[in-house]
Amino acid sequence: MTDPLDFSNAAMHARPTRGTGRPSRGYYRDGTRVPSVTTVLGQVNAKGDRLLRWIHSQGVKGVPFGAERDRKATIGTTVHAAAERLWLGQPPAAALYGALRDEGQGLDQDSQDQVHIAFDGVVSWWRQAKLRPLEVEVARVSRHGFGGTYDLLAEDVAGRLVVADLKTSGAVYGSYWAQLGAYALLVEEHRGRLPDAVQVVRCDVKGKVEAPRRFEVRELGGAFLAALEWYRARKRLGLE
Repeated sequence: MTDPLDFSNAAMHARPTRGTGRPSRGYYRDGTRVPSVTTVLGQVNAKGDRLLRWIHSQGVKGVPFGAERDRKATIGTTVHAAAERLWLGQPPAAALYGALRDEGQGLDQDSQDQVHIAFDGVVSWWRQAKLRPLEVEVARVSRHGFGGTYDLLAEDVAGRLVVADLKTSGAVYGSYWAQLGAYALLVEEHRGRLPDAVQVVRCDVKGKVEAPRRFEVRELGGAFLAALEWYRARKRLGLE
C-alpha cells in the first residue's frame, strides 16, 4: 500500500452526499423504465472487435467462457468499492479491507494482489488531485429519458466542478467521454450547473495511472444525446 493520506487536509474530511449506487431494478421516469447510460453506449462502443479477439485468446488458453470476464469484473467492482469508501473519508487500509470483505469474496490471491495494485493507483491519484468530494455513487434520471450513476462529483482547488469516473480497463476508450458527457447532463439537471470538466481516472492492475480531463463538456453531452437518438431509432425501426 501507499503511504497514508494526510487526513489533516480539509478535503479529506468533507462529508459528501452518499448515493445508493446503481439501482438493481433499473432507472425509471414517471413509472416508465428508461435505458442506462452504459446500455445506450453499448451499441457504439469501440471495444467490440478487441473484445472478440480477447474472448478468442481466452478460449485458446483453455479458460472457461465467462470465467476470466467475471474475475475481471469482480476486481473492478472491488476497486470501485474501495475507492468509494476512500472518497467518503475512510483511511486507505480500512477502505481496501472493507471492499475485499464485501465485494472481493472468492478472489484468489493473485486477483487480490491486482486489487491492491489498482487501488494503490486510486490512492496515489486522490492524494494528488486535492478534490473536495460532493457526491459519491449518486443515481440520477434525466428529462431526456435516460438514467445513470456517476462515481464522483467533486470540486477542485480552483473551484471547478468535476465529474469523474473510475476505470480499471487497459485503455481510455472514446465511449468513456460520451459516458461522462451524459453524467454531466445529469449533474446540470439536478444541481443547476453544468460541470466545468469531466475526468477519466484509469488505474489498472499493472499499476498504470492516468487521469485525463476534458473541458468541452457541453459537446460531450451532445455526443451522448446523439447516441441516445440512435438507440431509440434502432428500437423503433427494428434495427437491433
